[in-house]
Amino acid sequence: MKFRGNIAVKTVAFFLAVVLLLSTVFFGVCIVAGGVLGVYTDKFEEKESEIIKGILGTYADDVALSYLLDKDIRKEYKDSNFFYEIEASNGDHIVSKSNLPKNLPSVTITKNRYTHDDGTCTYIDYGGIFGAQFENSYDDFDLDDYPETIVVTLYEKPAKTQSDWLSFVCFWLDAVYNMRTLSIILASSSIVLLIIVWIFLFCSAGYRKKSMEPSLGFVDRIPFDLFTVLCAALFTGISAAGIRLVELVMYNHVGDISTQLTFFFAVGIGIVVCVVMLYLIVLGYLLSFATRVKVGGLVRGTLIYKTIAFVCKIIYKLVSSIPLVWKTHLVLFAISFVELFFLVINRYEPDNLLFLWLAGKLIMIPLIIWAALMLRKLKKGGEAIAAGRISEKVDTRLMPLDFGDFGKTLNNIGNGLERAVDEKMKSERLKTELITNVSHDIKTPLTSIVNYVDLIKKEDIDNEKVREYVDVLDRHSARLKKLIDDLVEASKASTGNLSVELEKCDIGVLLEQSLGEYSERLVEKEIVPVVSQPEEPVYIMADGRRLWRVFDNLLCNICKYAMPKTRAYIILEHKENSAVITLKNISRDSLGFSGDDLMERFVRGDSSRNTEGSGLGLSIARSLTELQRGSLDITIDGDLFKAVLTFPIVK
Repeated sequence: MKFRGNIAVKTVAFFLAVVLLLSTVFFGVCIVAGGVLGVYTDKFEEKESEIIKGILGTYADDVALSYLLDKDIRKEYKDSNFFYEIEASNGDHIVSKSNLPKNLPSVTITKNRYTHDDGTCTYIDYGGIFGAQFENSYDDFDLDDYPETIVVTLYEKPAKTQSDWLSFVCFWLDAVYNMRTLSIILASSSIVLLIIVWIFLFCSAGYRKKSMEPSLGFVDRIPFDLFTVLCAALFTGISAAGIRLVELVMYNHVGDISTQLTFFFAVGIGIVVCVVMLYLIVLGYLLSFATRVKVGGLVRGTLIYKTIAFVCKIIYKLVSSIPLVWKTHLVLFAISFVELFFLVINRYEPDNLLFLWLAGKLIMIPLIIWAALMLRKLKKGGEAIAAGRISEKVDTRLMPLDFGDFGKTLNNIGNGLERAVDEKMKSERLKTELITNVSHDIKTPLTSIVNYVDLIKKEDIDNEKVREYVDVLDRHSARLKKLIDDLVEASKASTGNLSVELEKCDIGVLLEQSLGEYSERLVEKEIVPVVSQPEEPVYIMADGRRLWRVFDNLLCNICKYAMPKTRAYIILEHKENSAVITLKNISRDSLGFSGDDLMERFVRGDSSRNTEGSGLGLSIARSLTELQRGSLDITIDGDLFKAVLTFPIVK
């Protein structure tokens, strides 16, 4: 469609649309005429003979009249396209005149018999179409002086010697017959090409040179309803002119054949011009319609819409300025007044009152239901905001007046909350980036400290206090290193920057391996692990390294905060399509916060912070679990601490 904005190509296409239309109409008329004449059956010769007989009948009228007026018939019809034979009888003798050749070939024949009786003239017509001309001509002479009966017989000449109606009609009869097959081919081709040109014109409507989007032209900017009225007026006026020209062709027959053909040709040109103009009006109207639809605003661009919108805007402003309570009072007062009015004027007609009551309810009930639906939409919008779905908006397009205002207010509240959430998320991202960057900056000198402390420990130091100082440095530098590692990992896990390679693994085996590594620490802390898992293996899609880190953090949490001489329950269950791992233990210290608080960063189980740890373990565990398409929930019930891991099972 690279040519859709080319003015030259569109002009050629428009011209082709006109030419192809005329071609389609012309060959279509030829096909219809051929069907009427029987060119597609075996009745053409019969139809042709009937038409030629009708024309010869017309000429028979002229020959009879010329005979009665005692004209030189042989000279007058010397170069005619027919032979004639006249027999006249007045009761006493028969007069015969003829110009028939000796060997007359097979031709079309017509015979007209003309008689008069009691001073009046009648005729028996075997094909003539202008017999009335002969009848009117008797005003010029006395019928008693002329024969009682005239028989005029005409024979068509095989070779036409002059231009008359007979030669004109024979030419077109031969043309229709000879073009019977070609007309179908050309008409079909014209229709196909015309459809292709129409498709191109409608696809290119509205596009200008070097324009990627459609736009309105000068004509398209006229309001559509006004444009429709103008096109309809032009179409009606030109149609009336075309109908008048058709009437001239049908009811006006003046002059000789040359004059008539000239007249018909001129009128035919006028009819063709009218048809082309009507076609251009319709095509231009449809192209403008297509352009307006592509650009949009078809209805909004009408004068009627603009007028109605202007009036409604004024009414809306007036009504909006009235408080809701007063509007309700006014509506109720108006309804009551109308009911009272009809009650008074129909107080003696119960049937009318029943009908008016029913009509009132048919109006009020839909309005009440509509108002209830609007309130339901507003309620759902408020519930969505309360549930945290702040991106959901209330559709206020069909909510007028106060309903629409309240819906817009709810949407504005949602927008405000969404902006606040975005700002908070931005702040969280900045904080995470700050932690990551600072951790990386601290990690480099800390690595040097750890390495030098390790080197000092390897030296032979006699001073006992120096050795104690080195142990303290070693212990605290290791703790600081772990804290920084946890910070970096927590930052990466919360932002999704950790690489996760999911593969099918047996979660029960991985859980047993983790418990094996913590068996000594659990014994040291006097905590008895109670493990329960199904006999059949349970498979999930997970990253073994990341899932081990989750188990490591949870088991480490048990070792740090569980009450000594208690049991810790580790349970693996197969529930529906999920693998559920539950870790439960009794906390050593009082838990004065919720499970969600524990999974926040830098929150630890002992508020006095007298144990080692960064407060990031559970937060890291939750982030790593979510990266592996699982979930981690923490539940606090008194001193009972319960962590529940859930992963989807794979076959």
